[in-house]
Amino acid sequence: MDNRETKVILGGTSTIAKNVAKIWLKQRPIKIILIGRNSQKLQAVFSELNNINPLSEINCAELKFDDIDAGRKLIHEIVKSNNVSKVLIAFGTLPNQLECEENSIRLKDALFINGVLPVIYADIFASKINSSLPSTIAIIGSVAGDRGRRSNFFYGSAKSMIHTYVEGARHKFKDSNLNLCIIKPGPTQTPMTESLGLRIKLADPKIVSRDIVDGIEKNKSEIYTPSKWKIIMFIIKSLPEFIFHKLNI
Repeated sequence: MDNRETKVILGGTSTIAKNVAKIWLKQRPIKIILIGRNSQKLQAVFSELNNINPLSEINCAELKFDDIDAGRKLIHEIVKSNNVSKVLIAFGTLPNQLECEENSIRLKDALFINGVLPVIYADIFASKINSSLPSTIAIIGSVAGDRGRRSNFFYGSAKSMIHTYVEGARHKFKDSNLNLCIIKPGPTQTPMTESLGLRIKLADPKIVSRDIVDGIEKNKSEIYTPSKWKIIMFIIKSLPEFIFHKLNI
């Protein structure tokens, strides 16, 4: 087994994941394994990261995330051959609410990609990683999962599944050194949001990534980023239904 500290990112081509990898590489020599659906995009990220820390090693693996058997085999080989200390599950899409309401196939895909698959892969890692050693599995959810809203309740439903999974898995592994964590970003400036024409100010992905790294290092169970979203969502969750239903959000 390679005893160097190894960090694995599923969804390694996402903007947030790439910035997390940059921070990790600048901290100290490590091994990073990037897993993604598109080998060309993975290679582009590899080229961007490769010269940050000459003492580090970056490997890439292509995986169609809906091929769960292939994913299970890949994870088994990674955990067997490496000292995995951190896992970040960062893949997902931002589905169109109206399209999901009108097309059951799109709805199924949205729920599967954004909720079911992240939970499945987190659980595969949790079952294989050495929980006697300090380690973390962090999954990117969303503030959308905190309360269902008319504008995105299908996406929110998928992300709330992650919240419930993390809550239960933390209970299961409470006596181990394995920490499970859900990350709840607010709307962030990434290719996933740029086509939405949102009128609110979007978060800087570099700030979001720094919050993620800091939160993982502190073994947090829940990371709101930017931190103001913890207060915002507390208020939204606390609103009585008759007031909440008057809001156009």
